[in-house]
This record gives sequence, structure tokens and C-alpha cells, in this order.
Amino acid sequence: MDPSGTSGVPKRGTPVAVGYVELFVTDLSVVLISHNQDWNIARLIQSVLQETSALPSVEIVLVDSASKDRTVEIAQQYPIKILRLHTNQPLSSHAGRFVGFKQTTGPAILFLDGDMELFEGWLQKALATLRTRSDVAVVDGPRIDVPLATKSHEEIAHIEPKPHYSNRNCSTETTKVGGAALYRRGTLDEVGPFNPWLCSEGEPELCLRIRHAGYKVIQLGHPVVYHYSEPPREWATVIGRWKRRLYVGTGQIIRYHLGGELFWTYIKWRAYGVVPLLVLTAGVVAISVSVIIGQPIWALIWAVPIGVVIVGDLIRQRQPVKTASALLERVFQAEGTVRGFFMKPRDPSEYPGDFDVIGPGSDPPHALT
Repeated sequence: MDPSGTSGVPKRGTPVAVGYVELFVTDLSVVLISHNQDWNIARLIQSVLQETSALPSVEIVLVDSASKDRTVEIAQQYPIKILRLHTNQPLSSHAGRFVGFKQTTGPAILFLDGDMELFEGWLQKALATLRTRSDVAVVDGPRIDVPLATKSHEEIAHIEPKPHYSNRNCSTETTKVGGAALYRRGTLDEVGPFNPWLCSEGEPELCLRIRHAGYKVIQLGHPVVYHYSEPPREWATVIGRWKRRLYVGTGQIIRYHLGGELFWTYIKWRAYGVVPLLVLTAGVVAISVSVIIGQPIWALIWAVPIGVVIVGDLIRQRQPVKTASALLERVFQAEGTVRGFFMKPRDPSEYPGDFDVIGPGSDPPHALT
């Protein structure tokens, strides 16, 4: 088959057997998620257009969470469909993915966040994996984190080379993915798509259900995206994530699966959201007991190991500010887990999914059915 799509390519909607897998190879859906990301949206869209230009048939949809900057205005300059979510409903990246899934049709669906840029060559490898392996439902790859201030690929050049990128033809099974991954739509139809009510942790939760259904999640050795972000252990980054309720998802998922067969599996995979809560709870109990009995021994039993860990981190990093921000993040994780646990679970089918279609000749406002 001619990879350019100019000859020998089946018509749209024609199933093609590759190995033991039948996949509509002419169809790919790309769902982009954005919120106030006018600083990067053009770079993201251009990278997607470039990487999908040789494919016979592609639909690209931007789902915008009511941006107040020029994100939508810039996106309108490109040949894509734009859905702007209404503010009468909880908005999050997972709500955007849920709506994007419902409003697209391709049997393979690629999700990307608004602060990313698709890495050259990954998409072709990911599509080939879905075509040839019926046991695989999700494909992702290493993410190259790049400082927000980086403007050009020349500046990125010194960031990219890393040991685990050396063999880009390898693939390994994993338990979760990030915001950039290619999914098999049939599997999402079977296990359910992203939960739009989750504030965070939607990808691990979905991968939990996918793996429980018997499918595999694969990470290629080839990088999937450049991810333009703030340094993870800066005060502003940690506080910003707390304000956006990104530490709440763990508690929400624990509540969703409480008493179910996936509960302990999730705890085992994502224990980092629970450990800080257990440590702080143990501290409260130890200090309370010491106060009641008038002896400091129980408080010391709790405080000494914590102090050793903190001092060790200080020695290792030699950056007190980063150690302090890491401690603050653990506190936020504990607080978020509790807050999320007490948020009432809601069925994804109850999500309103109201949006407007933006652009020339747009249809009237839509809602999910």
C-alpha cells in the first residue's frame, strides 16, 4: 500500500486485515484538549497536521474548556473542528476527552493536551502497533519535558538525548499513560471512556479498567511528545496544581472503586496519593498519644524517621527550596485524597457535555446524547 495515500488505498470505511487484526486504517481521530493555552496551541496543531498529513483520512477536534485567552481564535486559523465547552458543568481535561471521544468516529483515537507538541515519527509506530497487535488497546511513549520558556527545537536539542530514548524500536508493557496516548475505540466502547467527573488521575483509572478487561497498555521507546511545563518541584507549580484540584483525583477514584474488585489494584499502583495521608494520620495519632500519656516517645517514633528522610533529601539535592516544595506537595496530596474521597461519585452518563461548535458555518449548540 502506498503510504502517501495517493494510490492503492481502500476507500474511507473499508476494513483492511493486517495480520489477525481488522482495522479501519483510513480513519484516525485526534482530540486536542485546551484551556488558556494560546501560547502553545498553534505549535500543537501544526505538529499534528504535519504528522497526519500522509494519512488518507483524519479528523482533528479541539475541545476547549472555555478559554478566556486567544486559544480558540488562534485555533480557528487551522482546518480543524473546535468544540467550546459550556461553563454550566465541571470542566477538566478528562471532561474534554470524554466529549471528544463522543464526538469523533475513528477506530483509533489520539488524545493530546494543549501544552504538548507531537514528536516526529511516533504516530506511525503507534498506529502500526494497534494494527498488528489485537491484544493492545493503548500506546504511548516517553514524554520529553521542556521548560515553558523554550522557544525553538535548537534549544530543545540538549534536552532530548537520554539513554531510554536510544532504542526507539522497542516497546514495553506498562500500567498507565499520560495525557498523550493512542487508544483503540472498540476497547473504550467496551470498558467505558474517560470519567468526565474526575479532576485528575483519569488516565491511570482508565488504564486500570482496560487492563482488567484483559488488554495491554504499551509504551514505545520512541518519544511521543514534547511537554512544555513548569519545573515539577517549584513552589508555583505545586501550588498551581493544588488550586486546579489536581491532587483530588486519587481520593475520587478510591471512592468510585471502594468495595469493588479494582480497589486494591488501584491502591497498589497509585499508592503515592495514599502514603502521605497515612503518614500524616500516623503523626496525628502519635502526637495525640504522647500528649495524653505525657510521654514524647510515640511522637519521636514518628518524627525521627520523617526527619531522616527529609535530611537525606536535603543532602541528595542540596536545594532546600525543592525539599520544602516536595513536602508541601505531600501535604497537598494527603489533603486532596481526603477531599476527593468525600466528593460524591457520579455516573459518566450523567455528564451534560454541553458545547458550541466554533467556526464559519457552525451548527447550533450541541449536547451529548
